[in-house]
Amino acid sequence: MADAQQAPPEPRRMFIDGARAAGDVGLASFGVQLPWDWRRSFLGGALSGHWDAHIAHWRAPAGTAASERRSWTQLALVPTLRLRFDGGRSAWFMEGGIGVSVLDGHYATRHKTFSTRFNFTDHQGVGFNFGARRQHEVMLIVRHVSNGGIRKPNPGEDFVQLRYGLAF
Repeated sequence: MADAQQAPPEPRRMFIDGARAAGDVGLASFGVQLPWDWRRSFLGGALSGHWDAHIAHWRAPAGTAASERRSWTQLALVPTLRLRFDGGRSAWFMEGGIGVSVLDGHYATRHKTFSTRFNFTDHQGVGFNFGARRQHEVMLIVRHVSNGGIRKPNPGEDFVQLRYGLAF
């Protein structure tokens, strides 16, 4: 527990990211990470948590949408756990979270149709911090969005994201 308590606390961050799904659906988002006042030693590292709140814009390429609508806006709130290695001193970390999201309309492409606007969103990622005060952050994330079986069809959409964050 002492190592985790001695490591610097996670700062608030704002971030932007871009992503792509298998059907060439693109995603761009902006959000904030708001740290919890909670930290534990875990597997030789420091486990902490934060809220990941973001707004995302999804866009389907021309000719792939099921109707004339080709874009959707998503709001999401995801409680997230982060494991920073080496007692919390490492620049490297991994994280994962699951939360809720809502789209401004029903998502439908020629390949997938969501039955609900409300969905769950989960992600797993690996990243590192850099800069004089480790204020910069880069992450590679795999994100899944689906309604968790609330209603069919429930094909879900999987994104691979690249995120840049800046502490504030």
